Amino acid sequence: MMTLLPAFIGIIGLLQGALNKQIGVKIGVAQAVLINMILTLIFSVGFYLLTLNYPKLMPEIFRIKTSISTWQWWYIWPGVLGLLIVALVPWAISEVGMVKFTIILVASQMIFSCFWDVSIENIPLNSYKILGMFLCLIGTAFIVYKR
Repeated sequence: MMTLLPAFIGIIGLLQGALNKQIGVKIGVAQAVLINMILTLIFSVGFYLLTLNYPKLMPEIFRIKTSISTWQWWYIWPGVLGLLIVALVPWAISEVGMVKFTIILVASQMIFSCFWDVSIENIPLNSYKILGMFLCLIGTAFIVYKR
């Protein structure tokens, strides 16, 4: 069942980008991003309070492990990257379309995730991953560079 979670996240990510593109066409992407970030703050505080008060409802990875005051400077990066995703995805979709955007996104994520696994997680690269990346790049080329 957990193998379906990445697919669900992928669909959510594309849906968010597509909806933000539609909103951006009407009111501008900057305002769409502002609305997203305000709602994200509200939902994040609610999620935090729910997790704080009812930790057993959450999987272990979500549970509070230490005080929020122990944060380090580099914790800002996921938030900055999240802002960039919310701001740039609608723009990219409007420029290249959903299919090209998605295939380029998947190909770049496959390549980067292999480098991450090898260098950060110490998960070795194997021939199946290399073949999968190669086939993904071939598929990407067919879709992106069609005539």
